[in-house]
Amino acid sequence: MKNNNNCGLIVKEFKMASLKCPAQVRSNLAAIMLYAEKHNWKIIGFYAATFHMILGHRGKGQQMNIYLTSLTVQTVMNHPKRGVSQLNRKGLDIFQIEEVFKNVRKHTGKGYYVKRK
Repeated sequence: MKNNNNCGLIVKEFKMASLKCPAQVRSNLAAIMLYAEKHNWKIIGFYAATFHMILGHRGKGQQMNIYLTSLTVQTVMNHPKRGVSQLNRKGLDIFQIEEVFKNVRKHTGKGYYVKRK
């Protein structure tokens, strides 16, 4: 579910779906929500079937996709030399995810980038 026009619905469905998460996913989700708020990110979409959340950064035009079961993080940004690109990181721990919230260009040694054409 992605709906930029109705944030209240997204948050309500997100909260309901998060109750059905496995315990470890719920724990990760709680930490991710704290990091998101702390670093000015907001939920703009959530897919309950795959526990995939989409966040947008207030004011920077950046997007982050987090897959809660695998702790895979994808950031989409405008690179100064390469244009719009994606940086994907697989199997991060919760502390590495906070580092990505601080700096979407953070290289963790667990990923790769994809340039959009």
